[in-house]
Amino acid sequence: MLRFLTTSLILATLAAVLVSAAPARAADARSPSAFARTSLGVEMGVGLGAPLGLFSASLDFGPVRWFALSAGAGVSMFGSRQLAVTPRLRFPTENRAFALGVGLSTGNARSGGPCLIDCPKQTWEGTVWANPEVSYEKRLPEQGASVRLLLGVQIPTKGGVYRCAAAWVSCPAGGPPMPPVTPYLGVAFGWYVPRQE
Repeated sequence: MLRFLTTSLILATLAAVLVSAAPARAADARSPSAFARTSLGVEMGVGLGAPLGLFSASLDFGPVRWFALSAGAGVSMFGSRQLAVTPRLRFPTENRAFALGVGLSTGNARSGGPCLIDCPKQTWEGTVWANPEVSYEKRLPEQGASVRLLLGVQIPTKGGVYRCAAAWVSCPAGGPPMPPVTPYLGVAFGWYVPRQE
């Protein structure tokens, strides 16, 4: 059910962007917003539990001022590759914007938490998550730069291949089918190319 809702939201958002792109571009040309003057950017990110992992790089495309689509790759703190796509609805002012997004990401999950003596290392290879998030972005139009803070939750929709390793304690039989739901936060530093009208 969650997968269906996430897919429906993403498809509805993309359809709305395609239908309204031409009139919105005309309005953007008259707007003083920094979000109207830029459309393509490269972001470098750092995150804790984030969909793109600990370190990441992504492309951010904004065809209209109220919508952006990010796609990127990163590396988790455990060394696994992470991939994510996140559409966002933005609510911009002149140089700032709040945004709501729901993305999809994939990578390896690993159980965490404090542990003193030989705790089982549980992993789920090929996990898929839905990632609802809120973000705040500040643009510096003169420099073509931005800073975006994001906060969200990773909700597993597909658990992947479960593995467990421990030297002295026993692993749970069969293991949990999904990794736990986890909150995340991150910051992305971006550089944007001005839109050519």
